[in-house]
Amino acid sequence: MTRVSQSKLETFVSRLLESYGAKPAQARTTAKAMVAADARGHPTHGVSRLPFLINGIRHRNCVPSAEPKVVKNHGAVAVIDGKRGLGHYVAVRAMREAVRRAKRFGVGAVAVRNSNHFGSAAYYAEIAARANCVGLVFCNAEAIVPAFEGKHKVFGTNPVAASFPSAKTKINPQGFLTLDLATSSVTRGLLLESARRGVALSEGFAADKNGVPTRDARKALDGLILPLGGLGKGYKGFALALLVDALSGALAGASTATRVRGSTTTADACTKGDFYIALDVNAFRSITAFKKEIAGLTFDVKKSGSRALYPGEKEWRAERERRARGIPLDAKMIARLRELGAERGIKTGF
Repeated sequence: MTRVSQSKLETFVSRLLESYGAKPAQARTTAKAMVAADARGHPTHGVSRLPFLINGIRHRNCVPSAEPKVVKNHGAVAVIDGKRGLGHYVAVRAMREAVRRAKRFGVGAVAVRNSNHFGSAAYYAEIAARANCVGLVFCNAEAIVPAFEGKHKVFGTNPVAASFPSAKTKINPQGFLTLDLATSSVTRGLLLESARRGVALSEGFAADKNGVPTRDARKALDGLILPLGGLGKGYKGFALALLVDALSGALAGASTATRVRGSTTTADACTKGDFYIALDVNAFRSITAFKKEIAGLTFDVKKSGSRALYPGEKEWRAERERRARGIPLDAKMIARLRELGAERGIKTGF
């Protein structure tokens, strides 16, 4: 593993995107959101997705210079057309719009269609938390998950993220409490990374194309990821996946279930949808009191056992360590990034 500074990685990604036509602000925003996933210990959602993004641009299914547009405007509610733009940039703009409306109405809800893959949902929920709002993010994806006891793909991994502003404490120094989870047993990104590295999956998380449980990530990519809960116990994960599909797909005017395309193959235009909610805490109660309550909630979790971790704790610890020592990238990933840069005459700097 080679350690690369977060700033160098962001600079490389930004310069590469600009070479494909992204405006500086679009490129910087995307690079920052993408690299944040690596910094927090989630490489499956970070720069490992850069080749996929570049392929989307080459297929003209991602337009790096596109600016998202509000196409429905109704008080606290907006619908945004992403214009096939950079998914990370569209997501940042959408959550900022939700926050802006929340500050006026107490709540802001923004649905997005015609965008692209945006990496880690938690990143956008935390935009709201930093503005003293509760942030909620939902996103559907291309089908790879069956219904409970089903044998065929119906839903995507359909993540849910939430972030709450918190008082800063010794055990929670970042000032927010964030959770981010797929409604499937594992993410598709983890399958891709496991397949790339030749790592076996945990038992009961996936099945091959014939519905037979497998630990082989390559077979799972051609088969099924089981709903959250795993083999025989995924009824709650399945229900949550349906909820996400209804909010981010149907409500946004995007595709749902097996009709979602383009979140896994860049040869298709991306038809998934996103849904962002911001709740202004001050519209409900004192922000100071709320932050204190969330800090207390975090303390209660830690008090429950010596090994207990609150949501987001592993991520902020990873980010603190990687900010100091750099982000670990394996030789194959560095070689791929250098290859992408060389195609545009851009040196990685690492």
